[in-house]
Amino acid sequence: ELLHSYRAGKEPAGTTDDQVFAAKKMYESAFHPETGEKMFLPGRMSFQVPGNMTICGCMLTFYRSTPAILFWQWINQSFNAVVNYTNRSGKSDIPESLLLRSY
Repeated sequence: ELLHSYRAGKEPAGTTDDQVFAAKKMYESAFHPETGEKMFLPGRMSFQVPGNMTICGCMLTFYRSTPAILFWQWINQSFNAVVNYTNRSGKSDIPESLLLRSY
């Protein structure tokens, strides 16, 4: 809200540059830069490290059976698909059938 007010030149009196930059940082980490839509939390780049660390840790821990390997590989592939979908270009309109075939 502060960022929108600042861009419109109507920020509240006494607003500091630090407050504007903090609002900008939070907005840009949560909303898609091209579409302006709020991004799905596990698909955001800020979730990439904790998400991948958890998945990699589980892949290294549960490697002794084929079903466990297949499960964690599927989780890893699904997580990467969510990240790629969330951070896709907002200008390209991709049909859902193509996305499902790609997955």
